[in-house]
Amino acid sequence: MTDSGEIIIYAANDGVHIDVRLEGDTVWLNQAQIAELFGTQRPAITKHLRNIFVSHELDKDSVCSVLEHTAADGKRYQTQYYNLDAVISVGYRVNSVNATRFRIWANRILKDYLVRGYALNAQRLKEQSERIGAFLFIWFLQRNRHHLKPDGSVKINDNALTAIALLVAQSDPAQKDIMIRLIMNLIRG
Repeated sequence: MTDSGEIIIYAANDGVHIDVRLEGDTVWLNQAQIAELFGTQRPAITKHLRNIFVSHELDKDSVCSVLEHTAADGKRYQTQYYNLDAVISVGYRVNSVNATRFRIWANRILKDYLVRGYALNAQRLKEQSERIGAFLFIWFLQRNRHHLKPDGSVKINDNALTAIALLVAQSDPAQKDIMIRLIMNLIRG
């Protein structure tokens, strides 16, 4: 998630990804974003949303909100956004390759929740694992006083420890032996 409250919710094989607003317990997309997500035009999204509301599949007041949006020109606009419930409902109505991919993805996530009781976000899990690994590495060095010289003065300062931890976290696992030698040389130095 970025500082502006945007996250990438879904990335298709063809490189399509959508930056969406995260507010409360859901994500919000406008009609243009929904159209981009499903590889169709905005009028089709408008038609599907109208049919969803007319058929009472969803209550418009529950899934629709007017949010402030800053455009590329820097001006602020009031824009109609739709929550994840509406996006999913539209996704099951649109007939496009992207919508089919989205349905496959959504079904896999739903199946994970139903079968396992949870779904994994592999990217977030990888990032968290890297952070935990970096923390444990710094903790190990400090706990065993490897960051200090024999006289107790600092051998590896906090900035260097952070840089080393980031280097380890971002390194290619195939480079493990090189990383071990590098760190051992720093510790011995």
